[in-house]
Amino acid sequence: MARDISEITLAFDSVEKGDFDESDIQVLEPEELEGVRDDSPHLVFLIPGIRTNGWWAQEARMQELLWDGREIHFVPVRGNGGNTDRLSSWHLLSRVGLSGFRNNFTSQISILSSQREYASVNVFAHSMGSALFSDIVDSLASTLPKGKFDTVVFLGSVCHRRHAQRLHGCTELFVNDVGIKDYWPFWASTARPDSYSDVGFTGFLNGFVQDRFFTHNHSSCTSIEHLKDELVPLLSRSDVQPLGAPLTERPSYNTYIYLRRGIWALAAFLAAWLLTSALL
Repeated sequence: MARDISEITLAFDSVEKGDFDESDIQVLEPEELEGVRDDSPHLVFLIPGIRTNGWWAQEARMQELLWDGREIHFVPVRGNGGNTDRLSSWHLLSRVGLSGFRNNFTSQISILSSQREYASVNVFAHSMGSALFSDIVDSLASTLPKGKFDTVVFLGSVCHRRHAQRLHGCTELFVNDVGIKDYWPFWASTARPDSYSDVGFTGFLNGFVQDRFFTHNHSSCTSIEHLKDELVPLLSRSDVQPLGAPLTERPSYNTYIYLRRGIWALAAFLAAWLLTSALL
């Protein structure tokens, strides 16, 4: 970790006052001097989900945080450049009109990450924002200096499990934060199982992702407290950062699995009944 610049300033203050001795002089090793000169910040893109203006991302942008002796630049990524400029429930269910969002996300991330040198390039994505990011992660990672993102964290995610291996290959560290009180990923995966999974509710539960379990709902996982305490420490792996252990008590997900199957069976029955009625 870079030495605090205030230590060096203190030594110079002592010189000007004439009240120092040899013990006041600190000799820095070459690698320490290099650390002081290196002020490249961490860049963190924040991608909100549906039916929101992403105020949590705007609030994070106003935070003045340091990690590993470096500033953290939070950058919200949202919109399609259109009139409403935000994801809706219609986008979630229909999957219509998403190309504009993908293109706009790609432009924001690729352009802003190339404007200066950063110590790391990271993404924290919430809800459907994580699903859209998974669609474009390959092309974005290929443009980065390392050829991959440093840290990617999903929050309340509806990303499909089939994307886990691709995401793993495009990141140095891929973490999925699960909220055991967050039911929206379950409903999204029930409505569109071809496009979404309930990974924000039950986890990816495979070797490509490091799942962490919290008592969050769909909004509390984006709180500033969670961002500062649980996400920021993942930005640097110069020291091993604890990922935390699963909660000792978690609900049984079998009930939700059976509920989903029941909903699908009922939907299939109604569709067959309506088709039969139309043909008679």
